[in-house]
Amino acid sequence: AGVTYLLGHMLEKNDSLTSLDLADNDLGIAEENEDVEGEASPGKALGHGLSVNRQLVSLDISGNKFPASELSPIMGAMDSNFSIIRIKADNQRFDDVSTLQLAGSIENTRRFLHLNLNKCDIGPRAGTVIGLALENLRKLHVVNLSDNALGEKVAKKIAALLTSKKMRITTLRLSNNDFGTEGCMHLVAVLPNNKTLTDLDISQNGMDRNVALEL
Repeated sequence: AGVTYLLGHMLEKNDSLTSLDLADNDLGIAEENEDVEGEASPGKALGHGLSVNRQLVSLDISGNKFPASELSPIMGAMDSNFSIIRIKADNQRFDDVSTLQLAGSIENTRRFLHLNLNKCDIGPRAGTVIGLALENLRKLHVVNLSDNALGEKVAKKIAALLTSKKMRITTLRLSNNDFGTEGCMHLVAVLPNNKTLTDLDISQNGMDRNVALEL
């Protein structure tokens, strides 16, 4: 069996690990084509391990090669896991289905403190779904959605989150998301009334001098 299968089985039984960093290991690049009789796919095996594990607090799967079809069961597993509060999945190619799986987990568990999805090809349609799901994360502190081509409408949705007194976001990274001046203006306009945000990155979004003047 491949490494991801073994990791999944390990997580089913392990009751001591609280942090698991699997970043930049090329997991999924060959395993998706492995013919392992009687075994679930690598994503399903890892997802099952995550769904039953009750000790893990932090998970980083950034920079691996999971296809979107394998990311779906991993993200869906967050729905059944009640311990993970920090998830990092940077530089993974999400599609609408895997993004919806994550959004569903966010809505149902409402526990994440840190959410890092940098360079995940989320786009404006799935980005809108993620934006709606974030409304449920009242304890969320750190959000990184940089390099996802989210567009102006998602910027407006995120700006609305920043106006809510129920949200506690302190770090928000949204660079290179095709916001343009309009999107950046939505975000900048709400800053005077936000009392929690200390770190905002909206670089490389095509803003003009009017945004700078607003700042």
